[in-house]
Amino acid sequence: MWVKLCGIRDVETALVAAEVGADAIGLNFYAKSPRCVSVAVAAEIVASLPQQTAAVGLFVNHSLDEILRTLDAVPVAAVQLHGDESPADIAAVLQAWPETRIIRAHRFGGSLEPLRQELEELAALAAMPTANLVDAAVPGEFGGTGHRIPWAALAESWDETEFPPLILAGGLLP
Repeated sequence: MWVKLCGIRDVETALVAAEVGADAIGLNFYAKSPRCVSVAVAAEIVASLPQQTAAVGLFVNHSLDEILRTLDAVPVAAVQLHGDESPADIAAVLQAWPETRIIRAHRFGGSLEPLRQELEELAALAAMPTANLVDAAVPGEFGGTGHRIPWAALAESWDETEFPPLILAGGLLP
């Protein structure tokens, strides 16, 4: 199991997350989120992390230029695209930063058809994500709501042979 704790906003919390065994921490650059972190603080956090703890930069509908400027300043291991980014946008990030792992977030309300369609388009662009993060579909929100997805519907329709690895988010309990 791979564990990422998202919404880290300071060095102290990042170090505690690493100490308790988180594989990764999430740095949220979405200005409308209460867990948003500045680029300067994010750079300090990443510099403080032990080598075994990766940093993931979370972006929601940022322009390619904004993403690239942030990646220049904050050396994250992966980019989590959590908004309405198009397959072309995802391909552009990979073209600019080919070594970056892409985590593509999807808001799941019961059907994986939008995910299937997007993955077909990404495959055609040679821009497949490293993993797919599935979060609850909450109208007007991009994620981070703590709502649970319909687990049975996801389990019934997820295809490990067809899709990149799955990351679960939203309302998780032990």
